[in-house]
Amino acid sequence: MILVQSVSKRFGGFRALNKVTIEIPRGKTLVVFGPNGAGKTTLLRIVAGLIRPTEGTVFVSGKTPMEARAGIGYLGTESLLYPSLTLKENLRFFCGLYGVGPGEAVRWIDQVGLSSKSKALVATLSRGESQRAALARCLIHDPDHLIVDEPFAGLDDASAAAFGQLITRESRTTIIATHDVDRGKQIADEIVTLEEGRTK
Repeated sequence: MILVQSVSKRFGGFRALNKVTIEIPRGKTLVVFGPNGAGKTTLLRIVAGLIRPTEGTVFVSGKTPMEARAGIGYLGTESLLYPSLTLKENLRFFCGLYGVGPGEAVRWIDQVGLSSKSKALVATLSRGESQRAALARCLIHDPDHLIVDEPFAGLDDASAAAFGQLITRESRTTIIATHDVDRGKQIADEIVTLEEGRTK
């Protein structure tokens, strides 16, 4: 379960989040909608343990986000892959970071439909290919919690549908922020809308 309790975040004089409270049961998918600047990315980064809230608390399966980091997969708007390495080299590197066997790199390259790009430099991948490669990177350790920001951006319909199937699995607790209302509703167990840092 992920529990966000009265979380606020300020950047200088700007309040990005204002006393947001959300509870996501284990194994459920929460989709967060809202306009640009509503606080979606800030919320996801706090839950992922990348930034700290100014006020409030977050618990990921009873732990702080920092304590739970090994069990979290985070996919933001940047792939976090090394452009001068091949796709396979990148994923083998992340296998080492997460303590999983190097065979997982090949398995996940296949899972996201990029077998033909295994030896390609990440710098040469298209936007859609980079998005799928980044998904493989954040799922390679089979995390119990997945946090994804705008996963459908730059994907065609077929890739977006496959993406949706990969990011949801039984027992995984998932938070997705997206502008794509139709696709978001298709995979959501629960929906929250943010506006000016508050839940509606």
